[in-house]
Amino acid sequence: MRADPQHISWDQTSTYIPQEKGVNMLQIREMRGHDIPEKAVVHAQTWRETYAGMLPDELNAHITPQFAERLAHEQADWLTTLVALWDGHIVGYASFSAAREQLGRADATELCNLYVLRSHQGLGVGWALVDAVRERIGESDLVLTVFARNEQAQGFYQHVGFRLTGRMFHDDEAGDELEMLLAQSPARP
Repeated sequence: MRADPQHISWDQTSTYIPQEKGVNMLQIREMRGHDIPEKAVVHAQTWRETYAGMLPDELNAHITPQFAERLAHEQADWLTTLVALWDGHIVGYASFSAAREQLGRADATELCNLYVLRSHQGLGVGWALVDAVRERIGESDLVLTVFARNEQAQGFYQHVGFRLTGRMFHDDEAGDELEMLLAQSPARP
């Protein structure tokens, strides 16, 4: 059953709560320490689901739950991670921080990761995660990079309001990445 945005509300605790019976429970909140092992499993699974056949097998094999758990601990000081819980289980996550210097957008927030289990795609989880990040960052523009070969992700991001900026970055292992921007602040003179 789809978590329809019209049946979900936002409260000050960063939680989406369905307002109608029969709608699956979707909750978006900041990741807590005890969430890391479950989030790490979702990280590894969504990576495999997304990048199998798109990125080199050696790179994909490196992304294990153990690797993802170590990474979550290493990044905890500078990266904010929101988790999407569907009926109490993590089914996706979004991570954001100040934009990397190479992006040249000092006032922007970077959406570093947005992943939803394939079994829960198309149910409004990705939308809810983007909305929760936008709520958290206020008027800051939101920027991201997406693999040029990942047309599905590009389509989703365009659907929620991001636009391609025309800037491209190259990664020797993973290939080209395209920059996308969701402008939230009023146009600057």
